[in-house]
Amino acid sequence: MADTDQLTRLNAALVGRYTLDRELGRGGMATVYLADDLKHHRKVALKVLRPELGSLLGPERFAREIQVAAGLTHPHILPLYDSGEAAGLLFYVMPYVRGENLRQRLARERQLPIEEAIGLVRQVATALEHAHAHGLVHRDVKPENILLHEGVAMVTDFGIALAAGAEGDQRLTGTGLMLGTPHYMSPEQAAGERTLDARSDIYSLACVLYELLAGEPPFTGATAQAVIVKRFTTQAQGIRRLRPSVPPGVEAALQRALARVPADRFNTAAAFAQALSLPAQAQARPSSIAVLPFQNLSPDPENEFFADGMTEDVIAQLSKIRSLRVIGRGSVMRFKQRKETLQEVGATLDVATVLEGSVRRAGSRVRIVSQLIDVDSDRHLWAETYDRDLTDIFEIQSDVAMKIARALEAELSHEERREIRKEPTADLEAYQLYLQGQHCIHRWTGEGVALGLGYLEQAVARDPAYALAHAALAKAYTDIALGVVGSLPPEEAFARAKLATAKALELEPRLAEAHAALGHLKYVHDYDWAGAEAELKLAIELNPSSGDAYDIYGLLLSSLERYDEAI
Repeated sequence: MADTDQLTRLNAALVGRYTLDRELGRGGMATVYLADDLKHHRKVALKVLRPELGSLLGPERFAREIQVAAGLTHPHILPLYDSGEAAGLLFYVMPYVRGENLRQRLARERQLPIEEAIGLVRQVATALEHAHAHGLVHRDVKPENILLHEGVAMVTDFGIALAAGAEGDQRLTGTGLMLGTPHYMSPEQAAGERTLDARSDIYSLACVLYELLAGEPPFTGATAQAVIVKRFTTQAQGIRRLRPSVPPGVEAALQRALARVPADRFNTAAAFAQALSLPAQAQARPSSIAVLPFQNLSPDPENEFFADGMTEDVIAQLSKIRSLRVIGRGSVMRFKQRKETLQEVGATLDVATVLEGSVRRAGSRVRIVSQLIDVDSDRHLWAETYDRDLTDIFEIQSDVAMKIARALEAELSHEERREIRKEPTADLEAYQLYLQGQHCIHRWTGEGVALGLGYLEQAVARDPAYALAHAALAKAYTDIALGVVGSLPPEEAFARAKLATAKALELEPRLAEAHAALGHLKYVHDYDWAGAEAELKLAIELNPSSGDAYDIYGLLLSSLERYDEAI
């Protein structure tokens, strides 16, 4: 009856703003309801603090402190939409996420696959790192507060953390409320220390990972007090004794994160996440990578061109790193609908790592999920989710390349860093036209090439300084002139190819694609084979992973009867 009364009172107080439908769940600090946001016409989760906690905080302090949590913007943090007071109760509003939390997943499966568990915990670590940078300690990291949305971890209940200040913690004790959950509490939090930092959340996150792998938390007991006592009197059992398939490096990272003394733990969540991808003893890092075709998860299948373009652009960015051997587009696109395992892909392409990803585009927003995987161990070396505006696409591509280089310990020169950060065009529409053009041309049909040329011509019309689009036009016109596809008269196609090549080189003298196009023209049209070889060698020097340049150079060497070099 009391629950029904509270629901009725809240609906009366929130009339015109929210309509509460039913209770979704409750914890020691709050009750959460499914509600309709009447202004924005969306389902939301409305969380109501327990009266004791609400009276402890007061409306003014609540409003002031929740601003910190509301300011967190991160792809793995469930955002706060709204907050306020209704019927004498304090509340805040979050998105309603369809799916389950980690506790529900564990109840169904007990243990998660090792790679998935580590990947999810690394995502949570990035969320905590963001919150810690803004001065906010979560204090209640547990499976119930980690939602799973489309396979991605989302941390919730940062709103409760607003009660975790030194003053709030002291006053909470007087109410008999405890912020935190005994199975995941750090020793210092269990001891009632008033000042907690990031290392407390790291301890809790390590407890979560331990449970995901072992099927139970590191410390268990019949009562909350028994669990807390064990935390101070015993050491957690080594995870590999419970699950021998866990890599030794993961066990080492867990042992450090679960250290009883905060000073013995990782200082940052990012350091913990990175350690989960390292072997127990330092080993030589792989230096080869294949970027597998990004999956198009967009509602509109026409966005396939965007996913393919993302694949090509990440390859292009990584190809600027000389210390990496990057497999070209022609070799990886055959795995677009792959049935092979990653180990089979790695063996076929002779690479130690692969990058898998997906793209979901809706209007001006884009979500890109990428993960770097060691093919031999099937271990995630790095993973990231980007939920950004489309205008940030070049920044995302650069960030992916830089973080992969860091994960593989690839050395980067100042020039390589500058090249990776350089944007190919300032016009986003021109960029999308370029992607559509390349996508159509790669169908290798007369209709596809005609459509592709139209898109590329529109791209350079919008941005005449778009060197890469000019180089793409040059390659397409040369292929048409050679009769590969298309129907333009050869001399007209060659003339257009030369104009496009000259423009590309004028705009960007060290563009590998432009030098490859010029080498192709010198070879097949001018019969200047020495000049062609010089241009193609320069193209390969500028981009050692240019499949097109190697392809043309191999044909040229064959024409010169240098067959061993051609092969």
